[in-house]
Amino acid sequence: MTAVRRRLSITLFAGAGLGTTGYIAAVTVSTLAVQDITGSALQSGLPSALATAGSAIGTNAMSWLVPRLGRRNGLMLGYLLSAASLGLGFLMVIFGGRGLHDRIASTRVVKGRHR
Repeated sequence: MTAVRRRLSITLFAGAGLGTTGYIAAVTVSTLAVQDITGSALQSGLPSALATAGSAIGTNAMSWLVPRLGRRNGLMLGYLLSAASLGLGFLMVIFGGRGLHDRIASTRVVKGRHR
């Protein structure tokens, strides 16, 4: 039993660490991209502000739900919501050719020739 518990702890720790690393990288890259695209340092803070606000809203919602559902069911709900949004994003790109962020920003990915 202790070997299983140890493996689960290592897996959860590694997953949380990788998730946090990905989050930090995404916020950093999006901030740099917005500054490069718009040329405005003022607007470059928008991605990190929205990411922080989204995290706060999600955390509040989950902190309300987890005591009612239990820790295990709350974790499963969080993982299911995450996987569902990832799957929806892939389906939008596969079948629609554009992701949700492209639709919101009215942009398209254009494939060009390398010079």
